[in-house]
Amino acid sequence: MIDTTDRAVPGLRAGHGTHSPSVGSGKLDTTQPPTAPERPESMSSEPSAISVDETAVMTAVGAAIVARRTELKISQQALARTVGTSRTFLRGIEAGERAPTVVTLTRIARALHTTPSALITTIR
Repeated sequence: MIDTTDRAVPGLRAGHGTHSPSVGSGKLDTTQPPTAPERPESMSSEPSAISVDETAVMTAVGAAIVARRTELKISQQALARTVGTSRTFLRGIEAGERAPTVVTLTRIARALHTTPSALITTIR
């Protein structure tokens, strides 16, 4: 066993960390619980803090994909093949029934010669 009493830890100043060692005792002072910094109210972790209508979001994204695909005269089957997904899955995204991952949305956007942000600009 190595005696670490009164030895400084490199890079750690007194008063930093979870507990402060008592001088000369070799034991940790556990009488003071660690305190977390206060979070600003705007960063609340309450589940009800921000409300999003998921159906409206998925519908808006799906409509934007359909509009761009139609503008470019690309079939659903051709887009699905290019993106690497099934036509049924793409149909679900376009209908607002399925939420694409960010990666899938990026693949769809690239196949439609646009950006993911252009496909979500109608979300309110």
